[in-house]
Order: sequence, then structure tokens, then C-alpha cells
Amino acid sequence: MEPRQGALGEVSGYPYAPSITAVGTPGRVSIIVVHYAGAADLTACCDSVLAQDHPDIELLVVDNGSADGAASLLPPDRRLRRLWMPHNTGFAVAANAGLHAATGDAVVLLNPDAALRAGCLSSLVGALEHADIAAPRLLLADDPERLDNCGHDLFPDGLNWCRGRGELARGRYEEAGDLLVFSGAAVAFRRSALARCGGLDPGYWAYGEDADLALRAARLGLRCRYVPSAVVTHRVGGSFGRHGLLKAFLVERNRVRVAATHLPLSWLLMAPLWTG
Repeated sequence: MEPRQGALGEVSGYPYAPSITAVGTPGRVSIIVVHYAGAADLTACCDSVLAQDHPDIELLVVDNGSADGAASLLPPDRRLRRLWMPHNTGFAVAANAGLHAATGDAVVLLNPDAALRAGCLSSLVGALEHADIAAPRLLLADDPERLDNCGHDLFPDGLNWCRGRGELARGRYEEAGDLLVFSGAAVAFRRSALARCGGLDPGYWAYGEDADLALRAARLGLRCRYVPSAVVTHRVGGSFGRHGLLKAFLVERNRVRVAATHLPLSWLLMAPLWTG
């Protein structure tokens, strides 16, 4: 059953959806960065945002109960706002707090271990003139000649996988095109699109919430565009590490949740063949 659109444009039936009005400050881009660990990553991320050539930037750094207090150490800047969560609430809750506070008519979710290259923000905002969601080209920060992802594809068992992960970047995924699933490491939205589909589901805590939001947007007919001219470097695993039992548990649990929520019965019946 497709979620119903509520009075403010958000999707009803998703009680976690923040109250996002459909109209923000014209020309302003709000960038939301949720920080838990990695002071050096956060500093590099924020520096890359504030160095962009877009004329009206609002950077919201949400400290999600971090132990390092890195958000408080960021140098003052009129474009920077800080929000404080009382403890580690999980990525989705902290990101929703940022969405609730954002005032721009375009909104970007950006991981603290990601950094925008020159012109990235302008390319994403330009793509939003013809699309509801814009996804950049992500390179591995530790090996920028190789891809991190160019959006995600989806297996019938609900697992989403990074297009191009580890491949040499030259000559791969260099054409713009429509996507089904974006990567939550870096993604831009029209504010009106977020008002329709709502925020992130805190039940995922971490991992999979981007696939859930992407599929929710697709069910509403919203268009997601891959923008190869918008380049981001991403140090995978800045908060959780590349591997670990908690990460493995969350990825697998949330894969099942994505599948049960969004996928047709025929895909679910095939899921054991893919998962096995």
C-alpha cells in the first residue's frame, strides 16, 4: 500500500517523519552533517562545504553524542550552525533533527567522512532544477583513482550494493542517468521532495535508511538523478569502521526490513536464492 500524503506534504503512516514545510529560503542550500566520531574527518568535511562557490550555504552539524566534541572545536563561521543530541541516537534520528532545523529550499545529507570537490554543490543544485533528488559520484578517499559508488542497485533480497565500488574511475559511470537508490553518504534533495516523502526511519538506526527513503521516494514518483560532474571523496567506515559485528548485524537486519517494507512478493520468494 502506498503511503498517503499528509496535510503538510509529508507521508502519513511514517510517524518519525519530521515536520518539513515544502518551501524554504529560495536559493539556500542546507547541508546536514551528523557527527559521532572522527574529528579530522569532520573538519575536512566542513572545510570542503564552506569552500563551495554556492552563494547561500547553511551548514548544520549535528553532534550525535560524540566523545570527541569535535563540533565545538570547529572555527566560527556565520554559515555554520551546531545542534546537540543528548546521546548517540542513531543516524536517522540525528539527521531528522537536522532536517527539522534546515531552512534551505535544497537540502543535502553528507557523511562526516565525505568531502565535496570544487563545484560539487553547484552541480547538485543544478540537477535539482530537473529532478527531485541528485546523487553525486563518490570516489574512495584513500584511493581516489577508484570509485566508492555511483548510486546503488538493489538485489531481490533487499540488499543494496554500490555501483562501481573499487573499480577504476576513469571511463566508468561517467554519464548522467536516473537512479532507483541513492547513497546516503552524499545526496541532495529538493525540499518539496522531502516534504512529500518524509524523513529517515529511526528503526534502522544505521545502514539501510537511505535505501528505505529512496524507495519511498520512488513509490511517490519522485525522480533521482545521478550527477557525475558532482564529485565527492568518501573514507568508507569513518564512524563504524569498514567491518565489525555491529555493522554486519545492522546491515543484515536492515536488509530484511527494506525487503519486507518495499519489495513485491515475487522478489521476496526469490530472496533465499540471492541471500544464500
